[in-house]
Amino acid sequence: MEQKSIIEQILEETKSHATDSIKNLGLEFNPFPRSGIADSNTSDEIMESLSPIHQETLSLIIGFVKDSLFNKNPKEIDPYLSLIIRGDYGTGKTQTLFYIRWLLKNFKGQNNVNPYVVYIDNPGTKLSELIGSIINEIGQENFKRYLWDVFLGHLKKNEPLLEQLKSIAKISPSLFSEENVHLPISEYISYKIFVDDLYKGTDVKKKREIQDALKAAIVKSFDEIAPNTSVALYFYELVADNIGINKTWDLLTTGSIKDFDKREFYILKAIVETVKGLGYTDFIILVDEFEEITAGRLNKTEIDNYLRNLRTLIDKEKNWCAVFAMTGKALAMIEQFSPPLAGRIKGRIIDLKPLNVETAKILIINYLNLARNNSDSIFPFDDSAISTLLEVGYTEGSPRLLLKYCYLLIQRAKDEIQGDSVINTEFVKRFVKPIDK
Repeated sequence: MEQKSIIEQILEETKSHATDSIKNLGLEFNPFPRSGIADSNTSDEIMESLSPIHQETLSLIIGFVKDSLFNKNPKEIDPYLSLIIRGDYGTGKTQTLFYIRWLLKNFKGQNNVNPYVVYIDNPGTKLSELIGSIINEIGQENFKRYLWDVFLGHLKKNEPLLEQLKSIAKISPSLFSEENVHLPISEYISYKIFVDDLYKGTDVKKKREIQDALKAAIVKSFDEIAPNTSVALYFYELVADNIGINKTWDLLTTGSIKDFDKREFYILKAIVETVKGLGYTDFIILVDEFEEITAGRLNKTEIDNYLRNLRTLIDKEKNWCAVFAMTGKALAMIEQFSPPLAGRIKGRIIDLKPLNVETAKILIINYLNLARNNSDSIFPFDDSAISTLLEVGYTEGSPRLLLKYCYLLIQRAKDEIQGDSVINTEFVKRFVKPIDK
């Protein structure tokens, strides 16, 4: 008889154990994440089921959400509020951020609030990269339309500017007169449509004159949101598509425009106004892995510049809220490099602690219940398995490692455990090898 190949064996075993063995464990599927890392695409239903396991953490999150969205002084124009999630690697900082994002987004339409929430997975190596990530989340067309609307608003209030453009273009009948009923100013939804109408019946030389005058007018209109020539010119290039939309947008979203150093707050101000123009009431930024700023990628001067610019950003544009996730070591370094910034962002701190037996059971039950009817049972695990997993050399209380090992153990238990058997100490030590110190 011909021996089966390794591939044939794997396929046969996978097929035979695909459903029945999992059901023998009381589960519809393996609910634990293979990597132990939170999934940004987790459904609302699952996210609600994976609420923080510490009541203190949940209470602090609820307090931040209430104060950032509802408990506002009506006379306050700078409602900046900050929260820090502090914890070692693998303690669940990303999952906590995702839970906050889920909670905030589910207040949409409730009590006249509609928060816009941006999650940034890495702060970058300079503040302009962080701002670039935020602007990328807002979207190219949304940001362009906001900038164009700024110009149209400026145009409506500036009669001499209207007359200047009409005079240069020699429009008759006037593009802006009441006789021209097909396109009022407010309906010129883009630079291209507007300039094409101004170009009608003109030669190349006249078009250049019109374009120069329009450029000066648009750049001037941005004084309201960015009273800085360099920033205003980049805004113009984006609106006018003059250097290619992809190139302009790429420069903005990658934070590679040197002229924006120390001027990031102009961009953030435009972002906040863009969001408001889309009908949102609040703008909240969730920044993950903020420890990357202090993790050795940057020298001391670069760290100092980043933190100083962030402090300036908070001081000059406060119409937003932020949650920063970082290690305790990173926060200590921020306190060392920039005590004023640390004072601005650390008013509220959530400390994520290592798991103990009780909290590990809660976490495991929460995940098991994703694949079964709700229960308080830790089956197919037993108490000895959980205690072993928390020992030195195994997870040492890390939620990420615990979830990763639980996934592995469920996969092996599909093939190994029958009847009323459980995942116990012996089973854990058979398949999970201690981490060498």
